Amino acid sequence: MTKDTGRVLPQGARYQYNNEVYTKGQLTAFNVGGSQFISIADIATQIPLYGGSGTFTVRYPANPRWGVAVLDSNLQVLKIIPAGTHWRSYGIGILSDGRTYYSLGGNQWVPTDYGFVQ
Repeated sequence: MTKDTGRVLPQGARYQYNNEVYTKGQLTAFNVGGSQFISIADIATQIPLYGGSGTFTVRYPANPRWGVAVLDSNLQVLKIIPAGTHWRSYGIGILSDGRTYYSLGGNQWVPTDYGFVQ
């Protein structure tokens, strides 16, 4: 993550990764082995990605009593879910804005920076 190797993966190639890399709770890269990482910003993914499944707990850092918006894949607000509530997460995906989201199922997405999965 600190030095570019200069290597480029072929378009459409699929790779298995060993670990996910998070920075301040945000998915930022995948470890593809041998201390090699692929930045999330440099890849196209099928949504949802692996990982991030479990119980999502809503947490809004600016005000612990506020809720967060649940979006569809077109980034349209579907509803607001209250802080402190728990929801089933089916994985992590990347939407058209390039941000990572937890999938709540049924085309419902919540930004990963507004909660955590256990």
